[in-house]
Amino acid sequence: MRVLQVIDSLLQGGAEVLLERMVPLFTRRGIKCDVYIFNTVDTPLKRSLVERGTEVYGPLQRSVYSPLHVRPLAAHLRVNSYEVIHVHLFPAQLWAALARKVANCKVPLITTEHNTYSRRRRPVYRAIDRWMYAQYAQIACISEATAEALLK
Repeated sequence: MRVLQVIDSLLQGGAEVLLERMVPLFTRRGIKCDVYIFNTVDTPLKRSLVERGTEVYGPLQRSVYSPLHVRPLAAHLRVNSYEVIHVHLFPAQLWAALARKVANCKVPLITTEHNTYSRRRRPVYRAIDRWMYAQYAQIACISEATAEALLK
């Protein structure tokens, strides 16, 4: 099985550390994980993954909030075969959902929700959030409080 892990960056943070520790566990189970990042700054977490043989992609040096990330990710999805796309954090969740549509890719999207609070939960963003989360086949939450906040 081949999985694409998508995340904003590999800067030091909870989601980033979780991903860096999760990939080798998947590898031991015969699941190959590639990682796609939107902030390509060199970090200890990125180096750790690369040193262990993980392919780390991220072609643009732009803000993680730039919609210009959609097109290169869509191109990546067109030329690589994955069984699952696992996405962490916003805006990676939005860019991955849009890129999958642009690429006309049928690979299931799953996401892990890492936060109990999000500024996007205000009414002005609700339509975008609803569309975005509807693109995901599964949503995992890191805690019961995270699940409750997301359901609200």
